[in-house]
Amino acid sequence: MEERQDTQEELKQTQLQVRQLEGELEEMLEYFQSRWYRVRGELFSTQQRLQQAQEELTRTQGELSQTRVRLNEVEIELERSKFWQVLETQTDDPRQKRYRELVWHGWYAYKRGDRTQTIEYLKESWKYSSVSVTQTVSDWLKCFEEFAERKGTQIDVQELAGSVEWRGLMRELVTGTGLGRSTRSRQFMKKVPIF
Repeated sequence: MEERQDTQEELKQTQLQVRQLEGELEEMLEYFQSRWYRVRGELFSTQQRLQQAQEELTRTQGELSQTRVRLNEVEIELERSKFWQVLETQTDDPRQKRYRELVWHGWYAYKRGDRTQTIEYLKESWKYSSVSVTQTVSDWLKCFEEFAERKGTQIDVQELAGSVEWRGLMRELVTGTGLGRSTRSRQFMKKVPIF
């Protein structure tokens, strides 16, 4: 009988220990659940702040891009204004002014790396030139060098002359095709360097 009492006592103690462990486990479970909810809430809040920061960054990058475009436009306008001030002192002839303006636009396109636009402006300027093809081509290159020098840069004549667009323009000047100005003496044109 004593053994039975000892066994029942051990059983009671074991049951008590089990209840204590269950209580501790429940406390731990509640602690970890509340911590998990808190961490989850913080994560959600952090994700929202990150998303807002990304949206702000995207908006700021868009504004920066627009500002750069506007700054570029203002820079072009400023350079054009300076160019016109110099041009006004050089000639009163409207055709010559238009010719110089188109050559300047061609140089500016060249400076931006747009060879196609460069050639288009030079083609258009050819319509206002009053000299031979050879003299006009020479003047284009001279003007490009002057414009570049004013900006403190240099022009890579070999790169320009080696471009497909330049070669096409020289071909058109030599053959007289696709240009709006009637070509003069074919002998002059045969002397135009195609580079």
